[in-house]
Amino acid sequence: MEREYLVNGIIVIFVLVVVFAGFLALFPQVKDRVMGFSTNFLGLGFAKAPEQIRETVSFMKDSLDLCSSTVGEGCICSIDMDAMPSDYYLLLENSGASSKFLILDSNQRVDTKLDLGRRLGIAMMSYDDSKWSLFCNFKDYVLHYSSGWKYKQGDFDKEVYSSDGVSTYPVIKLADGNFCLVPVEDFLEYEKGVGEVGNPISFLVEAGFVKSANDFVKIKDLIPSSGFMKDYYSGQANFNSMQDCGIVGNS
Repeated sequence: MEREYLVNGIIVIFVLVVVFAGFLALFPQVKDRVMGFSTNFLGLGFAKAPEQIRETVSFMKDSLDLCSSTVGEGCICSIDMDAMPSDYYLLLENSGASSKFLILDSNQRVDTKLDLGRRLGIAMMSYDDSKWSLFCNFKDYVLHYSSGWKYKQGDFDKEVYSSDGVSTYPVIKLADGNFCLVPVEDFLEYEKGVGEVGNPISFLVEAGFVKSANDFVKIKDLIPSSGFMKDYYSGQANFNSMQDCGIVGNS
């Protein structure tokens, strides 16, 4: 008897699947909506319209504008960087006096170009004469979203640090009003022993990691932190020592 119930149940499920598949074939617009919902629900992608993507990028610029209204330098403030579909890319272009966001659609065509009104780079460590220092590298970067924002470094994807793991990303505010995103692997997870020779700026320029020495702006000297067996420079410790940028009028 139980086996009969099981067989009947399988037959019913099979019939329902066939009927549902036929229904989707007759009404493709319903199929698109169901797939869009499933993709979002399962976290496999983001069904955003082009205008929503442009709005998302515009929010990033608005966040930088808010950070510009704060006081302080070498300090931290946060910007909103919401998710984008994985087949869209964001080119951070630094060829001019100010950075630009170029939205590349799924066909790799430029959809929108947005001037940020300031420069936006990514932080790097470098050996500066006799000490390690933090710099902001203002070269062109290709950004994309895949379980968080990432940027291309050669053939590798590097992760940008998010303070909430979702859509809030800290930036370092420079003395000249420009900003620098914080990479996870090359900064927060960075540790270097005192006395170890790093890559000087000239080598980084020759290797293509830095566009030019003029676009490699020093933020601050790194402070040695006490480590096991010997002192070391810690990206995490130096990042945690940075103060939040103050609100104008309340600093």
